[in-house]
Order: sequence, then C-alpha cells, then structure tokens
Amino acid sequence: MKILAISDVHGKKSESLINYLKQNDDISLVLIAGDITDFSITEFEPLSFVKPFIDEIVEECNVDVFAIPGNCDPAGICNAIKESGPDERPAFCLHDQLIAYENVVIMGYGGSNPTPFNTPGEIDDDKIYSHVYELLAEYDYIGNDEVPRVTILLTHAPPYDTKADTIESGAHVGSQGVKKPI
Repeated sequence: MKILAISDVHGKKSESLINYLKQNDDISLVLIAGDITDFSITEFEPLSFVKPFIDEIVEECNVDVFAIPGNCDPAGICNAIKESGPDERPAFCLHDQLIAYENVVIMGYGGSNPTPFNTPGEIDDDKIYSHVYELLAEYDYIGNDEVPRVTILLTHAPPYDTKADTIESGAHVGSQGVKKPI
C-alpha cells in the first residue's frame, strides 16, 4: 500500500496533484492534513471548494481520501469532507477519529495550537493534548491481534521543538499538545 500525504491546498486546485496520482497509480490513499480551504477567500464560500476538489481526486485517480481540518479551515469542514466522494467511495473526516485501513491504523486530529494569525481552527494546546492522548490510548487498549500494529497519527500542527515546526527565524511554533503524547 502506498499513501500520499498533502497539506495546505488553501482553495487552489492542482493539476500537478492529479497528474502525479495518475502517474503513480499504485497509491491507494490520499491523506489531507488540513487547510483545504482558505478562510481569507472572499469571492466564494470556502467550503464550496471541498467537494469538487475531493471528488476529482477520488473519481479521476481511483484513491480513497481521508482528511482533517487545518487552522485555516472554517467550521463545517468535516461535514464538507464527509459529503465528498461518490456514494460508493465517500471521503472520511479523520478529525478526532481512528480507523483501520488495510494494514495500518490511522488517527487524526486537525486544527492547530494558537497562532499570531487568529485563524478559525485554532485549539488550546491542552485540548489538543487530551484528544491526541485519548486517540493513542484508545488504540493501545485494543486487545485484538487482528488489529494492525502500524500506526499513523495525522495532525495539521507539527509537534513542538522539532525540525517540522521551525520557521524562518528559527523559532519553534508547533504544538506541545501533539508532541507530549507521542
């Protein structure tokens, strides 16, 4: 199984994404790690972008799509994700959820810790911590040998004090709520 993870589309369609998926037809799952929309777009309703974007990925490229919200995604993003994809292959909003997919278990928690930008999907780090911890604990307590032991934790916010959360100034801006439980 091959998985492609993308993030921060911000309301822009990408022919290169579709072309890449078509050229790499062994990819079976696309994980979208948030910021599908852009809250600053004013010429159209940001959520109206979600369904056509995900539908095109699923239908044109024959892949499954799981997604979480990012800090720029507005309220209602999970409903928009769930309404995407054809009836026989709907997209799945992985926010605060855990799912077995082929030989892996995938958990997701969207949004981000507070930023200087006052975006709609910001969540207190303590709340992020408790939810991510609960997801990991739920997985750890599954006592079934049939459950895959490979896990993926999909978050929009990177863990704090890692190479993934460093900005140009060198400051760390990631989530301690993501880092603590992992």
